[in-house]
Amino acid sequence: MSKLNPDGTSAAIRVGIVGDGAWGQALATLCIEAGNEVLLGYTGRKPRRKMAVTKVLAEVSAHADLILLGVMAWEVRDAVRELNLGPQHRVIFCTRGPDPDTGRWLTHLLPQISPVIRVGILGGPVIPAEVLKGVPTAAIVASRFDDVNRMGQQALHSPKCRVYTGDDPEAIELAGAMAQVLAVAVGVADQMQAGAGVRGMVISRGLAEMRRLAAAVNVDPGAFGGLAGIGDLVASFSLPDHEAYKVGRDLGGPRDHTDNEAVLTAGTALALAKRLGVEIPLTKMVYAIAHGKIDVDTAMASLMERSAKAGEG
Repeated sequence: MSKLNPDGTSAAIRVGIVGDGAWGQALATLCIEAGNEVLLGYTGRKPRRKMAVTKVLAEVSAHADLILLGVMAWEVRDAVRELNLGPQHRVIFCTRGPDPDTGRWLTHLLPQISPVIRVGILGGPVIPAEVLKGVPTAAIVASRFDDVNRMGQQALHSPKCRVYTGDDPEAIELAGAMAQVLAVAVGVADQMQAGAGVRGMVISRGLAEMRRLAAAVNVDPGAFGGLAGIGDLVASFSLPDHEAYKVGRDLGGPRDHTDNEAVLTAGTALALAKRLGVEIPLTKMVYAIAHGKIDVDTAMASLMERSAKAGEG
């Protein structure tokens, strides 16, 4: 639990972070900026920035009251196993997309594979390259547990990062995942130099897909109009070097993008939509192009040829 100083202000908390590369360092930077005691656990190359680091993930959990888990969705199980978590820990996922093995929400998965019950999710337009340059940003932490929201806010909130809280983590998980898939779709449209009108159509139809899927899984579709949805999406396609948008600009070319996070998330979302009987044609387009089942020109033409109907497609 977070503590208070004698004057009523929040005392520093011990934050453990697991994540490689710029993302792990960006999370650590935000937590340090907020005045907390931070230990960054990494599994790849040692971070270049001067901060407390370890390659032994069990040391992260021994250090921390709150853990920010910033590994890819398919790396979660291995990271959790190495962390040796206990019921005293609070964990916030700082990754996108459901568990690729089961399609389960990561916040639901963690209590099944560890003793941790108090879990949350981080969403929003937090761009690692900008954070590391000191550019201000904003995020949302969502959990069913008030203490997770409170600690997440305390871990990350500072003059450089405004942090909001919410109580529908599934909505934030879905919004963050689908925002990245949609960023790929926008990249495809821009690759074709289709024009501002088509870009606007892709965005609006993509948001309609998000809302349909949200309604089908019984989460708040309003999340897609906030930081985790449209906020993350706009940030993604505003940066030429953003991973998901850059993949969209390159999709259909000679490079293999089937192991990209956004493409893998598209596959998981398609499986979920199929089970629920929901149409998500933009997501289907992204996945099909990435797997060589359709070329970019044909995919875009098929979207334009969809039958006229009421609503947003």
